Amino acid sequence: YLFLTIVFSTIYVNAQTANAVVFSELGEKFTFYLNGEKQNQQPQANVKMNGLTGEFYQARIDFEDGSLADFANNNFAVQKGQEVTYIIKKNKKGEYVLRFSGQSEISATASTP
Repeated sequence: YLFLTIVFSTIYVNAQTANAVVFSELGEKFTFYLNGEKQNQQPQANVKMNGLTGEFYQARIDFEDGSLADFANNNFAVQKGQEVTYIIKKNKKGEYVLRFSGQSEISATASTP
């Protein structure tokens, strides 16, 4: 009985939050901000965020390389119970953009680093 309670509470908690992964297509290192809050302490090419409680955020990408133009995205959306993936890439104009790449259900057995 206790085991089922733990499993169902984990599923319920996972359904109330979302995870997000943002990575750069060419491996550029960046600092990622959600609603002005820094998400990674050191610039990285891949950033994972767990336990997001909102559904829409304002995102900002600050590149470690000063020659690359930092940018913001006002349409960073996540869905509760899902892990969403976004990719930082160049558009046809050569400007960096944040694009939705996919999403999957958060598994109750998923480990959190």
